[in-house]
Amino acid sequence: MNLTKTPSPMNTLRTLHSATRFGGGGAILIVGGLDQNGNPLASAEIFYPATGAFVALAGQLNTPRYDHAAIVTANGAVLIFGGIGAGMTYLASVEIFVPGSGRPEVTGTFAIASGSLSTPRAGMKAEMLSAGGILVTGGQDGSDQALALAEIYTPGI
Repeated sequence: MNLTKTPSPMNTLRTLHSATRFGGGGAILIVGGLDQNGNPLASAEIFYPATGAFVALAGQLNTPRYDHAAIVTANGAVLIFGGIGAGMTYLASVEIFVPGSGRPEVTGTFAIASGSLSTPRAGMKAEMLSAGGILVTGGQDGSDQALALAEIYTPGI
């Protein structure tokens, strides 16, 4: 495999973040993660494949987080589930990114979604179900115990 175009670097150094394709044109939303000092990030950016550019979002997550799950919904919004926040706090909260109209890096907004996970956790997986809900499976809790937990999250969007 040969690289035909090398993208520019991301605006923020990050690891344990999510990258989720959304909307038309194949744009990818990069959210959260850890910075080079091990601090959870609230920042986000969008990668545009056509230009190879990363563009920082004006908005940020309400809660900095890493090791979370993210999935695009049928209406183009991106849900961000759980993860680990400041002080190694495991999160049950769910946030939503709504791209808005025009340029999502300018018009996109983050908000707390309705409902939350039944158990704070990180490292889980999320997958859209044909019936419209989102299956959230596994992960680990704040005691670093692996979970067999599965739940269906129904977004209120």
